[in-house]
Amino acid sequence: MTGTKKMVWMLMVLSSLSSFSSLSSLSEVRAEPEVKIGVMGQVWGDHDLQASSTWQLRRAELSVSAKRTKEDQVDIGMMFDPVSVPTNVIQDLFVRYYFSEVTSLKVGQFKIPFGNESLRSSGGLDFVERARVMTSLGLGDRRDIGAVVTAVWKPLQVSIGAFNGSGKNTPDTNSSKDTVARVEVPVLATKAVNLRFGTSGYLGLDNDRQSFLAGGMDVEWSMAGGLIARAEYARGRLGTSTGIRTSTEGEGWQIAVLEPPQDKTQLGVRLEEFVPDVGIRSLTYRALTVGITYFVTETTKIQFNGVRYGTNEIWKFDTNLIRFNFQANL
Repeated sequence: MTGTKKMVWMLMVLSSLSSFSSLSSLSEVRAEPEVKIGVMGQVWGDHDLQASSTWQLRRAELSVSAKRTKEDQVDIGMMFDPVSVPTNVIQDLFVRYYFSEVTSLKVGQFKIPFGNESLRSSGGLDFVERARVMTSLGLGDRRDIGAVVTAVWKPLQVSIGAFNGSGKNTPDTNSSKDTVARVEVPVLATKAVNLRFGTSGYLGLDNDRQSFLAGGMDVEWSMAGGLIARAEYARGRLGTSTGIRTSTEGEGWQIAVLEPPQDKTQLGVRLEEFVPDVGIRSLTYRALTVGITYFVTETTKIQFNGVRYGTNEIWKFDTNLIRFNFQANL
């Protein structure tokens, strides 16, 4: 894109301003060096009551992270998964440098800062699968090679990044870069209620070297020991996590309500809609998901989701689906 130089300039200014405003906080004692190794496995079952069943080993992840130290102020993160995409074993590989207590620069391969559900790990999802809108727009669990500056001016958090735009483990073939930005604001924060608002934007190039823009917003509301509600909307060109884009523009939303875990179980319900072509409403996908999560231990859980969905102009669900997920973390 033509604004790449402006983007780099903005990153430098943002980092410099935040570092200057927080020099006094550098004297605080940081955590001692710490290395963590984690393993996560997921077995996923998908049973269409009108068709057949599918079972698969969905995830087998090995993650390594090293926390920053007082001397170098650096985080290092790595994650490998030989199962989900065997040809792309490396999921995350990045270095993050802290200019100050409020500003950091992250360089390498990692998730782009877009959306709420997209930024959560597969192991931290409320339901077995992400909502259709983010996966169809190629923004769900999207990883790319690039750099992001994040600044936290309480209560505001801003992330601005530049990426290759070609997906994970893929070298860049041109000088253009895609720009991604996200802003999070806690609108209300009390002991009883929390309300947070987020907005994201993506500016990049499609397969024909034409610029395209994707945008989204999300809201999260929670009560102390009570219900959690999340809502999210996004619109943009259809695409994949590898950076492939089409000329078709889609949009969609989701609303999810969850209760806090009760005796190792958690109930949730999600309503979603996705229009794969804003010019053809008859192709609209709508789904109602009811889920239950049972926590065997703090690191092991079982999820069952019942899904009723339909593809039509009216709110008519004519297909039933059952999803299952068993997940264990070490």
